[in-house]
Amino acid sequence: LKKRKLRRIPNGEQNVQREIQLLRILRHKNVIELVDVIYNDEKQKMYLVMEFCVGVLQDMLESTPSKKFPQRQAHEYFTQLLDGLEYLHGQGVAN
Repeated sequence: LKKRKLRRIPNGEQNVQREIQLLRILRHKNVIELVDVIYNDEKQKMYLVMEFCVGVLQDMLESTPSKKFPQRQAHEYFTQLLDGLEYLHGQGVAN
């Protein structure tokens, strides 16, 4: 969880609003989706609710006895990663 004081970052609030607009339109099976944005005016906070991701690749890797994936499984994960990146780049998103 990252917390930032947006008012202290030049154009911070505008950048976050632009990112929210972009996240609202992105739809791809290999890109985590923005589910909702919750504003708390009293605390002057904004919460981005993202799609739940079942696992973290690093945790999955560390749980294997050899600390590495079999080649076929690694290839599948890498292909999914590239598929998501290709979609994002096609939408004009730079990572």
